[in-house]
Amino acid sequence: MKINAHRPPPCEGCTYYQAQERNIGACHRFPPSFAGDSSPIDFHHWKFPLVSANNWCGEFQAAALVGDLTGA
Repeated sequence: MKINAHRPPPCEGCTYYQAQERNIGACHRFPPSFAGDSSPIDFHHWKFPLVSANNWCGEFQAAALVGDLTGA
């Protein structure tokens, strides 16, 4: 039995993915969410979710290639 016959491409190829470390990145599909108030620095309270480069979701949008930015 095939559990997942068609899976979207991985996060690392998504326009919303921003690499942080090897195989880990932040998903910028939605605004950052509250991560707690344990840090004394205000901007540390809000975070984009960290995802594996190999994860996937139903919101995937292919990242533009450098050559695609010409607007042609």
